Amino acid sequence: MANELPYFRFVVQAWQNGKIDIERNELKGLFISICGYYWIQDCSITLALLKKKFTNDNKLIDELIELSILKHEKRHDKIEIEFLNIQFDLLSEKRKRRQDAGSKGGNAKAKRKQKTTYNDNNNDNNNDNNNNNNNLIFPFTSTQFITVWDILKKEKRWIKKSPTALQASLNKLAGYGEQGAIESMNDAIAGGYQGVFEPKSMQKQNQSKLIQNKSAYDKALKLLNDDANNASL
Repeated sequence: MANELPYFRFVVQAWQNGKIDIERNELKGLFISICGYYWIQDCSITLALLKKKFTNDNKLIDELIELSILKHEKRHDKIEIEFLNIQFDLLSEKRKRRQDAGSKGGNAKAKRKQKTTYNDNNNDNNNDNNNNNNNLIFPFTSTQFITVWDILKKEKRWIKKSPTALQASLNKLAGYGEQGAIESMNDAIAGGYQGVFEPKSMQKQNQSKLIQNKSAYDKALKLLNDDANNASL
């Protein structure tokens, strides 16, 4: 896969909202290097191999695992990077479909379709686009977020949405943070909504902030009035 597609999606918003963004620069730099190596190895490496590759950074690797930025499956000594696994699985599935189409068609046009790209929509209809995530950019890539999203887009009011409409909803969800986005999607599922809206917990927080700001403003105004009254005496 890496030879056919030597790059992966890097969603800036997901990075900024993720655990890695608050860590120090040496951890960030190492993580990006590990992501590149992981992708080149078709998302299949062991911890032993990783530590051999980055011999001078073993303590930092252990720290990334402790922070759950890297996941270590101890039974098989496997390292897992979730957002890259999702991309790899989607691309592998799409490549297999095109290979099958090429073997059945047996013509030059079918063979050209075997090339894996991120934005090949030539023969995908709206339903096909709605039933997979290949052409969408996700603000968050955790298993929980993707699972709830897949449930939401199969709802009655979502099943016929175009990829453009789905992407607009994802862009809106990005502004709520991951947990807020999951709450918003669950609200949409429960209420049968056609869109996604600011989650109730965030609405309460914003309302609380408004009340606090008004209270602070009222106090400041009272102090000013008291000073003015004292000055006039």
